[in-house]
Amino acid sequence: MTEKVNTLEDLAQKIELETDLNKVKIDNETYDDVLENQKSKLKQWLYSMLHTGNLNNQVKQSSKTFNDLNEQIASSIKDPGIRVETSTQNFNGQIYHVIQGIRIKEEVNEDNSIVVPCSRPNLTPGFFMFVHTNNGLHINKVTRHYIYADTPQYAIELWSKCVNELVEKNVSFSAKILSSSDSYPRNDALVFYSSEDKDKVEKVLIEHVKKAPIKIKKASQLASQLTYNLFTAEEPIQTNGIQQSFGEHRCSAIADAIQDYFITGASFKLLLKQRFIANQIDINDLSKNKVK
Repeated sequence: MTEKVNTLEDLAQKIELETDLNKVKIDNETYDDVLENQKSKLKQWLYSMLHTGNLNNQVKQSSKTFNDLNEQIASSIKDPGIRVETSTQNFNGQIYHVIQGIRIKEEVNEDNSIVVPCSRPNLTPGFFMFVHTNNGLHINKVTRHYIYADTPQYAIELWSKCVNELVEKNVSFSAKILSSSDSYPRNDALVFYSSEDKDKVEKVLIEHVKKAPIKIKKASQLASQLTYNLFTAEEPIQTNGIQQSFGEHRCSAIADAIQDYFITGASFKLLLKQRFIANQIDINDLSKNKVK
């Protein structure tokens, strides 16, 4: 299976704009009151329609199911811990050791480092995070790999196999998995982040996905498809000091172009191109950046 990329042309054809009715249509789903609503609401709708593939994710989870998979996820993986360097900080006359801006009370090693768990079940809302990088950080440009999963069982089994193999091979990466059972299905149910070991991570993911591929209903229109239900994208170039995920970054630019169209009536394709260029998005492959 060859890699499939999404372009500006593909996206422009997929989005139907009805100015007289003040609405947007994608795949027979409709978003009303474009100009009356805040951009953030349109962006979230686009994020679900064009990237995650599940509109139900816009509904908040109940307290019963929120992070209800954490224990099952944690028990499926081996956590060797990672060594993280600390700095010191004087606060009210007392010296504290600090990790990435957070003061800690634990004793540190002679080299001013401490071993912390790789597992971070509460770091990202709705996801269970696992960090296995040098000093807890990615040192180069980050690549993202997304895996679609339709059920928690499939997701946890695949995620744990990939994580455990990457740890065993001492590969630098981080990864997260949806931790709420009612968040499935979703295109980004599993996400892997890598920089210097990107090729090693990609090789392991491709091998495991090919062993257990599943049919995807609504693939991401923003990331590039590597094989079956595995997609990839570059870390977005952040602008104006606003930190956004890949999907949020792309959908923010698309939302701006849609609002531009409803206000000006100019060519949507041209407006979309202008917004993509301004946000350093490659119009020939939306998963990649185009550095100015």
